[in-house]
Amino acid sequence: MEIESKPGEFTQESTNIHSRDVCRHDCNDIQGIPWNTSAMNISRRNLRIRRLRTYHAYRSCPIPEENFVDNTLYNDCPFFEFNANHPQAECCYKHFQLRNCVQYTNDNEILYLSRGNSIFSFNPFSRKTRKIKSSAVDIVSYHSWNNYLVCGGLEGELQISDLEGNTIKDIIIADEDSTKITNHCEFFNDGNGVKVMACNNDKKVRIMDPNTLETQLQFEFIACVNKAAISYDYSLIAAALDDEDVYIQDYRTGQMTHKLTGHKDYTFGVAWHPNNGNILATGNQDGVGMIWDIRKGTEVQPLHTLCGFMGSVLNLAFSENGEFMAFSESGDFVSIYDTRSFDERQVIDGFGEISGICFTKEPNSLYFYIGYADDSFNSLLELRKKESDLDF
Repeated sequence: MEIESKPGEFTQESTNIHSRDVCRHDCNDIQGIPWNTSAMNISRRNLRIRRLRTYHAYRSCPIPEENFVDNTLYNDCPFFEFNANHPQAECCYKHFQLRNCVQYTNDNEILYLSRGNSIFSFNPFSRKTRKIKSSAVDIVSYHSWNNYLVCGGLEGELQISDLEGNTIKDIIIADEDSTKITNHCEFFNDGNGVKVMACNNDKKVRIMDPNTLETQLQFEFIACVNKAAISYDYSLIAAALDDEDVYIQDYRTGQMTHKLTGHKDYTFGVAWHPNNGNILATGNQDGVGMIWDIRKGTEVQPLHTLCGFMGSVLNLAFSENGEFMAFSESGDFVSIYDTRSFDERQVIDGFGEISGICFTKEPNSLYFYIGYADDSFNSLLELRKKESDLDF
């Protein structure tokens, strides 16, 4: 082998919105929200004020008295511009804390989780969607590699299927426990062939043979593992846990190498810089993203603190060339940073719970996608990297 959204406040028609439509004022919002009409009898500004005041971001730990100090200097940097909104891509998520449900594939398509435990593919060229897989398993995590798909479920299931939806392997992993959720799963190649990584509530990360789903390596941590990431040189594995600290282990020996201290709640996002094995990004229910440089010692303090606006920071991603890093909050807001300094940010201000984010992989035609999951206006928002101005 090579390998519970909050209801919205209006009803949206399934019509694509493109940048030219907004420029011509054929619609007054990139998501198609009809502000100040009979269908939406409120202004955008007033709803934003209401959301900021009333939105409840879930916390597992007590809110600390002291506030984080944000390192961002510039919040209106136009790195990306709106290109299109696709309401035919009905994005959703299954678990309120697991929001990695929009992913880019090697076939230049976007996979997204939709209703009915189904995974769909969106083709940005044809603008069409097609169902990849439906499952009796409550899918909370998934990842594709070439012609294969791995899915994790609410009861600790792990399935491998082809992209025609046919299940090839199907097991239940994790020790006996009341919550056996497969919080994260993905394919990767560590130089010794394709592997499957599965992160589970039994506090373990398993590295498995995709042909047999037998465990080849196992890493144990102090709490439920919500997500793990392996450094680009396959020397380290970092784990986001039901814990305030983030832990890093040696991929070969399993020995702990670093403890990252600074967050105030449980961590759900973790990603290594694609070209620099010393830089790690984390996202937490405390509403903060942090950037770490592991050269600073075994017990590391954050290099940059990047505050969100309203919700938990549950998902983050680097662009393929490492030029940008983005994180999504549980609702409404996405932040995109220039990674050279992390003090320049573009804020994408939308409305709705966010199911996931992803960059495409072509540096010369870079696109960015956001999944908005809401019963009334779920869609896939498409942004395009702006072309640099020429200096004469």
